[in-house]
Amino acid sequence: DGAILVRNLLQENILSRVRDELNERIHLLAGKHGVALPEGSGNTLSAISRKLIALDQAVPGTQSSLYDAMTNAPSLHQASTQEPLMKTVSLLVPGPPELHHRFILIMSLPRATWHLAQWHQDWYYNEGPEDTVTAYAPLQETTDDNGSLLLALGEHKRGPLPHGAFDQGFENKWHVIDPSIVDSFDDLVSVAVGAGDVLFMHSLLPHSARVNRSESVRFVLNFRYLGLADPKYLDADWEIGAISHARAALARKN
Repeated sequence: DGAILVRNLLQENILSRVRDELNERIHLLAGKHGVALPEGSGNTLSAISRKLIALDQAVPGTQSSLYDAMTNAPSLHQASTQEPLMKTVSLLVPGPPELHHRFILIMSLPRATWHLAQWHQDWYYNEGPEDTVTAYAPLQETTDDNGSLLLALGEHKRGPLPHGAFDQGFENKWHVIDPSIVDSFDDLVSVAVGAGDVLFMHSLLPHSARVNRSESVRFVLNFRYLGLADPKYLDADWEIGAISHARAALARKN
């Protein structure tokens, strides 16, 4: 079907390190901009969520700075190479796995839409081998309320699908799959994923985030893995093109 969910794959100590480093970076940005953050110590997600919402309200666009800062956070690199996760990835990609260079902590603020990745295939934004695998690992339970993923099971078998700047009903920087194709998907599943669980998806599996309608930020680790023995990838000496069409879309600021 193009996806598999593995429960309790990441340990709490790994997730705690991510929260620690995210909390540190929020405080650094708040200090830089002179923003008074809500009271609350420790690295609980509820406290971090309140701080991020307050910071983003005071300094719109701060979320983008945090995205970039967390890409280089040691905790994300540590989380992405945990042995249980790597063993699973090794079963899903051809040959030794390679990490994609972008380590992402998705931060979906309540009712925010600019960063919302609706119907798309990860391959459109990353290219490389088509059998690349995405690991989707929330820091909290994802539900219909805070915007769990919708998957179009089995549709990865169609291959790469046309993407473009189609109207989504709101301002958004993502290119998405042609809506006429989305209308033809017939096996849509909403996936509830908990903290420590990891959802593995084929890079061509169409999926869509949904608007976070809760009052807290939804945080999700997102890693991608490539197989070095993939024939086309190996033939290209493991090089990936510039993918300028996707990079231009994602570089836009709201």
